[in-house]
Amino acid sequence: MQFSTPYASDSPSPSTPTAPRQAYHSTTAFNEAEELLRSAMQPSLERIRRDRDRVSSRLRPLLEYIEQHLFDRRLNVQHLKQACGIRDNSIAILFHSQVGHSPKSYISERRLETASRLLRDTDIRVWRISEMVGYSGLGVFSKAFNRWAKQRPNAFRRQARDLACSQPPGPLPNDELMDRALAGSLSHQEASRLLQRLLEIYPRLTERLPAELGDSANFRKEEGLAADS
Repeated sequence: MQFSTPYASDSPSPSTPTAPRQAYHSTTAFNEAEELLRSAMQPSLERIRRDRDRVSSRLRPLLEYIEQHLFDRRLNVQHLKQACGIRDNSIAILFHSQVGHSPKSYISERRLETASRLLRDTDIRVWRISEMVGYSGLGVFSKAFNRWAKQRPNAFRRQARDLACSQPPGPLPNDELMDRALAGSLSHQEASRLLQRLLEIYPRLTERLPAELGDSANFRKEEGLAADS
């Protein structure tokens, strides 16, 4: 699957003295954004594959094309039909009867699902997310997202993060190191390594700790990394 470049407008002019450094950071940011998009879109692509496997043979080429071009801005019902060599207008009716959505609604829902994960799990700006998932502009994306989620993108992001911070962490790792920690028999280095692991499992853990403990946790995490290197 090909991706549109979400940071294209950030590319500096070649005549700018700092262009090489800015170009490096722009490329790095694009690569990071691409990896985040790959992760966020997986559940939506899996949904498309499940739907493809259960529909009739007439619809499978459409779902395969949607899977490969989900974030292409040109993707619409007419483009989809042309790409799949379909002229029959009844295909949209058949799609709705077997998939439960019109092709247009189905494409929009898969894009917005992906956008919601990027809003929840990353710090990428909303306008860049709108470009990454195939929308022509921020206004179009915001209206579509509001219809789908009953919230504007920024409000959704704030609520998702507030909810994540308010939830208790999941079960602790169940292994010998944890057993020894509960028994109070860990060395300082082992305790630092365990805390590092917990912070990797629960990245928002320090946000739920008192400020003084959070500072200590960050210090121990860094100390544990230094001890292991």
